Amino acid sequence: MTAKTKIFVPGPLTRAHVLNIGLIASWWPHLDSALDYAIAVFLHLPIGKAHLITAPMNFHQKRDLLKVLVEDSILPAGLKLVFKNLMGEIERLQLVRNDAVHSIFTKGQKKGAIRPKRLKAKGKIVRLGHSPDEPEFTAAGIRREAEKIRWCTLDLHSFAILYDRYRDVKKESGPIQTLMRDHLPMIRRNSRMRTPKRGKA
Repeated sequence: MTAKTKIFVPGPLTRAHVLNIGLIASWWPHLDSALDYAIAVFLHLPIGKAHLITAPMNFHQKRDLLKVLVEDSILPAGLKLVFKNLMGEIERLQLVRNDAVHSIFTKGQKKGAIRPKRLKAKGKIVRLGHSPDEPEFTAAGIRREAEKIRWCTLDLHSFAILYDRYRDVKKESGPIQTLMRDHLPMIRRNSRMRTPKRGKA
């Protein structure tokens, strides 16, 4: 049996913390790539051509571009609402990813928990990670967030494929109902999100 490779673990982190932070870091480029793919689909361009547009853009810029493209698309309001929910989760996960990858960690209040500690300078300097009411993560919690990044990546691909197929059928035809029935439950289940009822944001 091969012995485990010894790794240096800084501060209050455990090996499990480090490995799960690594999962977040390694899954994030796949989500970034899914944004590229979705932009290509909504611009009706081959992915290679779309890369000429997306290559100089950061994650925020790609995200904002895709939001505009979806809002301006022929998709019905119900599908746009599903996309809005998905992007809301992706934006939340971006904050989690930034904390995981760019922070020094301090010991949390709960057993086995860690709290991201960093400076934020927008208008004034804010020191994060010093207050007991700030968010903290266990190794298992970090793993769950990494899994959510994975699911959102698959959901974004599914949504782009759904739009690509939607363009090929008429709104009033039967296949649209089948298309929505087949794809929407998968998107909702994978991202663990509920679509708000009509009239609620």
